[in-house]
Amino acid sequence: VYLLLESSGVPVERWQQDFAVLEPETTLFSLGTRFRDADDKKSTNPGKRDGGFPWDDDEDLTDEEKEEFRERGLNAFRSPPIDEDETKKLLEYVRNGGTLVYAPWDQDENELLTAIDVYLDRAENRKEISTLVPSQPSRFTGGVERLEARVRVWLDLPPGALALYVDEGAEQDVVGLVPFGQGRVILIGAPELAMNQALTRADNALFW
Repeated sequence: VYLLLESSGVPVERWQQDFAVLEPETTLFSLGTRFRDADDKKSTNPGKRDGGFPWDDDEDLTDEEKEEFRERGLNAFRSPPIDEDETKKLLEYVRNGGTLVYAPWDQDENELLTAIDVYLDRAENRKEISTLVPSQPSRFTGGVERLEARVRVWLDLPPGALALYVDEGAEQDVVGLVPFGQGRVILIGAPELAMNQALTRADNALFW
């Protein structure tokens, strides 16, 4: 996705700082990021994660996903989870008008999801490629007829949220927009949409 946006002329950069200091008028994209919860709040071990991907849970990964994670090298063991202070700053950033695009890897609850009243259910068909279609016409889905990707989680959205894409076979929400304060959080239950091997399928590139 980074290279796709860059080649399209969109100003984009990899965020190499924590989320304690955020620049206004930017859109943050968080792919599979792990949030430190109450159980591991005091732990200094980042875990075997690259932005939240569970390296030690490889029986739940496809061969393509395993290969993509292997190419990340030492990052797979060095990306720390977002801590409580960073979560508060993220929520403040969105509340003041920012946009956060968040693609969770699994159904684990965290403070951000709790704050925006969103719950996740693990997709039963997560190893299969699903067809996603717009839930309704909107400016966020213009030009896209269908997406094809493996879905990790289904979204249980709160009142006032806008479902953008639905799993056509399972009839479950996969992409949604949740207003929060003056800003918004866009949730993507199919993080594979951001992976190289998925960008050439269907209208996946247009999604971004």
